[in-house]
Amino acid sequence: MSRWGWLLQQARSDLLRIAMRDCIHQPYRAAICPLLTRLLPLAGEHGILGAALSGAGPSGVGNRSNEERVPEATAAIQGALEA
Repeated sequence: MSRWGWLLQQARSDLLRIAMRDCIHQPYRAAICPLLTRLLPLAGEHGILGAALSGAGPSGVGNRSNEERVPEATAAIQGALEA
């Protein structure tokens, strides 16, 4: 099981944001996903638990806290991408 899977299974959303930080590979691969720098700061805000570059890119992945905060998270993501 991946570290993300374990944290989700254990309901450790408090640690998921930290676990999703990739300080080794992500900074070097961010150039292939230029919008990533707009999304990463959203982690921990608006019900967004974390954000990361998915695999080698250019896709991103994020996690949200609960259904009630989906509209808030969606608006925050749209705002960041439109900025």
